[in-house]
Amino acid sequence: MNRIFATAGLLGGIAWILIGLFPPDWGPPGTRAYEGYQLWNRLWTPALLLMALGFAGLSLALRSSLTRWSRGGLVVMLIGWALMALGNFAEFWIFTTESYTGVGRNASWTTFLFGTLIMLLGSTVAGLALYRTNLIPKWLAVLLALMLPLVIGIGAINMSWLGWPSGGITAIIGGYLMVQKQSQPAHLQEARR
Repeated sequence: MNRIFATAGLLGGIAWILIGLFPPDWGPPGTRAYEGYQLWNRLWTPALLLMALGFAGLSLALRSSLTRWSRGGLVVMLIGWALMALGNFAEFWIFTTESYTGVGRNASWTTFLFGTLIMLLGSTVAGLALYRTNLIPKWLAVLLALMLPLVIGIGAINMSWLGWPSGGITAIIGGYLMVQKQSQPAHLQEARR
């Protein structure tokens, strides 16, 4: 089961990065430019859900050894991913024909932004808490803790690249989860169960 979550996280992270590489032109709803923009944004929903599954896999892989802070940080991250996916889905699947001054569209966008903040704060807490343990490599815990400043820093350079840190870190975590059991001696695998 963890392999499914790991694969989901890896694919979601890669998809998130790839989506950010090709931002379309924007146009108001009802225009030809908006059709491409809408499609581009609709791709975010499955990528966000896959990334959430990747972090659910990390939580499940470590569940018996998590501290209160690391568990709390990962749960907050999952809530953030869920809010991001919900906000994105509502904005581009339900309220997609509504103007950008519409209540539903603005509520959807606000939900996405709030979810992003929640996810990034959860990542910081989880990363700092996991750094104090030996559950994951220190470098991976540092990446989790740095996701918030990386998103802010890269977003300040280019808003189209905003998803690269979270997508990249999610893909790395998915890849780590895929290989971590194979790279451990059998007695360590048994000890972790």
